[in-house]
Amino acid sequence: MINTNQQKKSKLLIWPIIIIAIIFLLPLGMFLGWKRMKAEEASLTSGKSAKNVGIGFLIFYGLTVLTSMGSIFTYDGFKDIIFFTFIALIPGLYLFFAGNKLSSRNKLYREYIRLIDDVGVNSIKNIGNTVNKTTENVKDDLRSMINLGFLWNHFIDDDHGLIVNKNAIKRNSEEAVTIERINVKCDSCGATSKIIKGIATECQYCHTILQG
Repeated sequence: MINTNQQKKSKLLIWPIIIIAIIFLLPLGMFLGWKRMKAEEASLTSGKSAKNVGIGFLIFYGLTVLTSMGSIFTYDGFKDIIFFTFIALIPGLYLFFAGNKLSSRNKLYREYIRLIDDVGVNSIKNIGNTVNKTTENVKDDLRSMINLGFLWNHFIDDDHGLIVNKNAIKRNSEEAVTIERINVKCDSCGATSKIIKGIATECQYCHTILQG
């Protein structure tokens, strides 16, 4: 059953209501905008909607400044500029940069999912090489994805630098994950690697897929 309070909260986080709230009640509007961004962070929503709303506010602010140029040095003109700075410029900058950051993050997260689930890459080092990030940065990103539920059935094997799917390995009678590592010789380069049994893993030397 869907929680009624949750439904009411979600209805308040649509962009038309947020925009109206920003214009007429700035603190409430900024709070709702922040809540909307937090909700989108917990999903793989692109963030483009927030970015576009931010651009709309910035265009509105720019047009307001242009139309006020003739009276900008008067008291009323200066007061109008200050007013529109608070209801258009500041929210516009926040939504633009927050939306752009979220869009970039989700694009990266979708690439991680493609590499791990579709391509079958589980070496964190090789994932980092593909996305041009350090191993530690990739680990931080993957931990965040696991915590957010994007990779809920995975865990990080720090000892071997792997992102491992729990469903692909054996479990004991208590449903605890048991890991058995075996030595596998690469048919391409002849190197021997110790990998998790049952998990396809890339050779650390020539990147040939090794079957565990």
